[in-house]
Amino acid sequence: MLCMFARSVNAATLSSEVNVATVVVGDIIVDQIRLNTEGDVINAVEGDIVYDPNIVSVEAINIGSSFVNFWVEKPSVSSPGRIHFSGITPGGVNVASAEAFTVVFKADNVGHVKFSFENVKLLLNDGQGTLAKTKTFGSIVQINPHNSNQINTKYELTDQIHPEKFTISRSRSLTAFDNKYFIAFETSDKGSGVSKYKVCEFISCIDAVSPFVLYNQTPFYHIKVKAFDANGNEQDATITSSTLVITTLLLLFISIYVIIYLYGSKR
Repeated sequence: MLCMFARSVNAATLSSEVNVATVVVGDIIVDQIRLNTEGDVINAVEGDIVYDPNIVSVEAINIGSSFVNFWVEKPSVSSPGRIHFSGITPGGVNVASAEAFTVVFKADNVGHVKFSFENVKLLLNDGQGTLAKTKTFGSIVQINPHNSNQINTKYELTDQIHPEKFTISRSRSLTAFDNKYFIAFETSDKGSGVSKYKVCEFISCIDAVSPFVLYNQTPFYHIKVKAFDANGNEQDATITSSTLVITTLLLLFISIYVIIYLYGSKR
């Protein structure tokens, strides 16, 4: 039987909303974590989801439909039976029901599993980081023995959508990174969420996060940033220095001129 804990009015609510009340061992449980601001404007959310790791295990975490713009710490298993998350939304949101992220669990053993919250903090968009009055709303799912005649439910994270197009900004500052050149970049993905970035300077590539201090500090640069979502879809952005382009064209022109000259001198 699906059991939910009572809401309370006049408090922003973070809730666990599962798709089933009863499953069998081997089945999938999809748990949407949703926010109701109850009229407040919330710009930051942080906390932990706790569950019994002896009964269920995490199959996937989907942030593609999240109202959160920037994850300080993307939702992930921080320790057995605990998922930690921390994110911000500049300008805040005022919503009756918005998805923060979705967790896909697999039922491993018989029993009842409770999905609840700890250490939840919701911050008001008041410029002072004031804690909003907060309530949480958990859920319970009953897991029964598997019957050989039953077909287990499955969950497929189908995502063929590439991350959003983005740009790269190259700059430097006297107050950051010892005045070395660095790049900044950011994109989003509406499917499974951006999972990682790669920065390529010419042909050398490395996993990276933004901002990224460049190894090549010369005026001659060609930089590509690759963004990957959790399903392997990719989006690229590239910047090339005008100095490199002009130098390359000049060398090409000189090479062509030399070839023409040598060819003409042999006639």
